[in-house]
Amino acid sequence: MSGSQDELRQRWKAACKAMRKGVRVDLAEFAELRCGAKTRAGTPCKRRDLFASGRCRMHGGMSTGPKSGPRAKIVQPAPPEEPYNPADNPELMRLINAQLEHCTL
Repeated sequence: MSGSQDELRQRWKAACKAMRKGVRVDLAEFAELRCGAKTRAGTPCKRRDLFASGRCRMHGGMSTGPKSGPRAKIVQPAPPEEPYNPADNPELMRLINAQLEHCTL
């Protein structure tokens, strides 16, 4: 990775900290900043959508949490919903009965 990208990334991190404090920052100087992380192919990542860390979402975004171990959350299945029964809805039953009174067989 070139030295200029490293320097630019350091300035990017400082600018992100400043923006969190409400300071206005000119982002035009960061137009050439790339992620630069090493990909599986061994080449530098070329993505431009960066987090405050200076890396893209694939190489340093937010953690999704532990996948295993004592802190891993075990996903519980949602409780099954009871099927809808129109007879449990008194408003609907009143409307149906009112319509049936007007019907002639």
